[in-house]
Amino acid sequence: MTAANKTKKLNKSKIYDLVESRYASTFKNISKLKKRIKYQFKNEHLLIESLTHRSAIIELRSFLKQNMETKADPLKISNKFEIPNNERLEFLGDSVLGLLISDTLLRRIESFPEGDLSKIRASLVNERVLAGIGRKLEIGQCLILGKGESKGGGRNKNSLLADALEAVIGAVYIDGGIGPCHKIIKALYKDQFSGAIDFLSKLDYKTRLQELSQQLYKETPKYKMIDSTGPDHAKIFEVEVSILGQVYSTGNGASKKLASQIAAEKAYKKLSKILAKNSPSKKTNKKSEKK
Repeated sequence: MTAANKTKKLNKSKIYDLVESRYASTFKNISKLKKRIKYQFKNEHLLIESLTHRSAIIELRSFLKQNMETKADPLKISNKFEIPNNERLEFLGDSVLGLLISDTLLRRIESFPEGDLSKIRASLVNERVLAGIGRKLEIGQCLILGKGESKGGGRNKNSLLADALEAVIGAVYIDGGIGPCHKIIKALYKDQFSGAIDFLSKLDYKTRLQELSQQLYKETPKYKMIDSTGPDHAKIFEVEVSILGQVYSTGNGASKKLASQIAAEKAYKKLSKILAKNSPSKKTNKKSEKK
């Protein structure tokens, strides 16, 4: 290793030490997270990066600059060094998670057809499921957040928890490869994969509604956000779903995605009743009753 690379490595370690001093209680929770996922990082900086939300970056930059300027640091830490946020690792983790869930589904004895595989995978990697797993791991308590995001309930937001979980998976992949990722994901999804097959066959309602709408009307449902209420950190969105210009239902949720799913579920149940009433078997039964 060259002298320049040694200095760069020392500088990076020094920065992470400063960040740990700034978020001491969060780092204690991060140590507990390592035990929960049962993985020991060779490069722990990757784990810290996976839990750093972009809202913290400006505050971290200011904190690091202040400490560099006020302390006589023989390493002369460069201002170019800073903690990256978790968005790049989230991007990678999303792909790794999708690959390993697909692999697990293909190996199940049920031999699902391709169409069902896609829908089942989507139902297992959606934001709600990922956030639920994140809560069990207490990832929210491990997030490095800006003060505003933290005060605004960011540690319990579905979107932040889901993104952080994917970023952690991305960090494990870079640090240890596909093997440890597979082991961790199997453990995290133990309840889902050991459950009854009807759980796995459950499609997300937006997909269900689209298929039913195509069957009945040869038309794709349209979603429109019609309202949002509450402060920025705790907004509630209202979304309506329509088919051929007719509004079938509305849904409310903490994200547009969740509100859309709720609206789709209501609309799907309405259309299912319409389909049941118009089914040939029902009409045949009514004719035979008249006779």
